[in-house]
Amino acid sequence: MFKTLIRRTYDSALFMAGLFGILLPTLPALSADIVKANNANALNLTTSWLGAAIPGATDRALFTGAVTANRTTSLGADASWSGIVLSGNANTWTINGAFTLTLGTGGVDLSLASANFALAAPLQVVLGSPQTWSVTNGRQNTVSAPIAGAATSVLVKDGEGTLALNTNNTFTGGTVLNNGTLSVGNNEALGKGGLTVSNGVLRAQAAGYTVSNAIALAGSAAINSTAAFTLAGNISGAGSLSRASALAGTLILSGNNTYTGGTTNGSVIQLNFASALGTGPIVLLDGSTLKPGPGVFGTGNTGGITNTVILLGNATVTSVANTNIVFSGPITGGGGLAKTVNGDMVLSGNNTYSGGTLFSGGRLRLGHVNGLGTGDLTVNGGIFVANANLNTGKGVTNNIVLSADATFNTQTFSLTLSGAISGIGKIIRNNGPTGVLTLTGSNTFSGGLTNIFGALVLGHVNALGTGALDIYEGSLSAAVDLSEGKGVTNRIAINTTNGFGTVQIGGTNNLRLSGIISGTSGITKTGASTLTLAGENTYSGDTAVSNGVLAIDAGGSVSNSSSIYVAAGATLDVSASASGYAVQSGQTLTGSGAVTGSVTIASGARISGGTTKTVGTLTFQNDLTLNEGALIDWNVDSATGATDILRVYGTLTLPEHATIRISGASTLPKLRILFKASKIEGAAHVRNWTVLNGPQSMRAVQQDNQIVLLYTGLVVSLR
Repeated sequence: MFKTLIRRTYDSALFMAGLFGILLPTLPALSADIVKANNANALNLTTSWLGAAIPGATDRALFTGAVTANRTTSLGADASWSGIVLSGNANTWTINGAFTLTLGTGGVDLSLASANFALAAPLQVVLGSPQTWSVTNGRQNTVSAPIAGAATSVLVKDGEGTLALNTNNTFTGGTVLNNGTLSVGNNEALGKGGLTVSNGVLRAQAAGYTVSNAIALAGSAAINSTAAFTLAGNISGAGSLSRASALAGTLILSGNNTYTGGTTNGSVIQLNFASALGTGPIVLLDGSTLKPGPGVFGTGNTGGITNTVILLGNATVTSVANTNIVFSGPITGGGGLAKTVNGDMVLSGNNTYSGGTLFSGGRLRLGHVNGLGTGDLTVNGGIFVANANLNTGKGVTNNIVLSADATFNTQTFSLTLSGAISGIGKIIRNNGPTGVLTLTGSNTFSGGLTNIFGALVLGHVNALGTGALDIYEGSLSAAVDLSEGKGVTNRIAINTTNGFGTVQIGGTNNLRLSGIISGTSGITKTGASTLTLAGENTYSGDTAVSNGVLAIDAGGSVSNSSSIYVAAGATLDVSASASGYAVQSGQTLTGSGAVTGSVTIASGARISGGTTKTVGTLTFQNDLTLNEGALIDWNVDSATGATDILRVYGTLTLPEHATIRISGASTLPKLRILFKASKIEGAAHVRNWTVLNGPQSMRAVQQDNQIVLLYTGLVVSLR
């Protein structure tokens, strides 16, 4: 009002001076607050303003006072104002029109507003200087008019309310968020400059927006969008970033970020870069999710997420296929961690979180014995992989609950699981021919264990739980003596993936297997220990005692095994049976080792020293009985002339009829030992035995405590 009076007085004086030829000085621009009238007239008209004064470049336009309804008005012409003030008004003002509004240092002030405000297209806004746009709590300034401005024109958002930038802006001076909410409705809403956040909330108005501006965190920034929102620019600074709990949508971080103040997440954050969460601590609230995007985040057990992770509740890591994310920094806190869906997650830090781990899909790779913290591991599926040797001390001590079948892959490493394993699921051990899986807990899981390749070591008689063990390759041994009582009682099926071969069982510690062993494969006893078979086994493959002792218990049997071989230095112990052990028809007992206990060779069964191709001496520490129809394979070394010998330190009982089959040489010395015994019964019968592949006149005869093959010539040619 005052400015209007001065202006009119000056205009009258200028008119009078012109009449008398007097030159007056130019009146300087005066700043004033020009109040909008209660109408919707265009803003370039004097009738639109109280006092009929139109705001100029140094004036603030005040939208205040009693306005009886929401007003939308056109700018009417290009205009320059110092700023805009909305206060004391319960109705919304909207300025539009195909004109340009240049704003000065006054910016847009809604700090005392009782209503919302809008600058709407086709209006265009130019930032003529650095300025602050403030919005009080509960109010919103919605800008769909494009904003332009030079590099010196910084837009500062202040106040607890919301500034909504809804269009493609081109101002280059950058944006500062001091307080309240900055809402973006366009990928280019923040113009061409960076965003500095001292405090406040940044959110997207709808799903799918990507902001590529660089962001500097000077304080706390909350990214509380309720729709998918991507921050593709690099985020730096000493400030922190947070996302509130239970928000819909995903926050996607795609920059190589370096901010140091940490991250707090209560909803879903997707990481498209290994350093997306900066370098500070990561706090995961209950119900939160980290979602690695496509790619590789770390190599082996290193790199990836090196930040300290603090679990304040149960958090989830879910990733897309072909994603590998390494958590190499320590994970702490009282919460739990869930790994779901596809992709690989590596836990390689010395972790102490206590809320447990839920594993439901993809691959969970462990690179440290404490990688699972101190809580239980619950397995609902997926592949558990050892990424390092995890057998120091007690190895992985966590209890494991198998809610479903799961694959455990040791690769080339040694993995010891010493916690109790329970549940209904099955352990499927599937990896290459190397690697060791050791189970030392008193386990109760009922789904059984399938071992495909690699070594399986048992450290407790209940290590296999209550289910069956299926072995398709590899080896089985004991970490401690497991021969007391019934030993390991699980049923065992032995098979091979290629249809031939045997399963190696033994090691350095004694092992007793009292469950029935079935299958088409065989057993090779290895190591210096004693392996006791106490079940009525039905497996049909070969039985080989390469080292140590294979003991057949009183109730045990290998009667369906196709052959039994005892290597030099090894022992087959059948002494537990008081009535002796019978080699059944169709079976072969061979070797150069020792047999303890009485043995009977049934009709149709075969016996020899060495093997079918090599000569050797098979020693019987007790009695040996050959039944009618027993078969004796007698090998001759063509180079040395050495032959098989069956050495019996007990009583050798011979049948009336048996068959000797000679093999291995084209010539034969006139006399060679077949049996050597402490006592021989039925020795007279041997002259009736059939000799195959020898001269017609060759016969078995007794010489003292020996049974020999005799021919009267010096050398004979074998037929």
